[in-house]
Amino acid sequence: VDNELSEVFVEGNGQLIYFPTNDKSGRPVAMGINKGECSNMTIAVKDNQLTKVRLETESNSVFTPMKMSKSEMYQLENFVWRKNERPGKMSDIFLEN
Repeated sequence: VDNELSEVFVEGNGQLIYFPTNDKSGRPVAMGINKGECSNMTIAVKDNQLTKVRLETESNSVFTPMKMSKSEMYQLENFVWRKNERPGKMSDIFLEN
């Protein structure tokens, strides 16, 4: 919308990790870690900030308070970033003939 990302739809084998926040103190403070997976999910974005996550179809999600979380929970299992294969700048996504 207006050249800004507003929604992401994940179809098939969606996985996520996010940190819900409590903004009561005037600045966001992570309350815990929410790790989930589902067949499909929709993620709403506004002003480059995640505003809503909707897990659809066969969802499974677990919330763990920050004081009970462990560092290995902060990444998806078997996730490989593949940095060398990712575009580094906008012009990298356009093919030159």
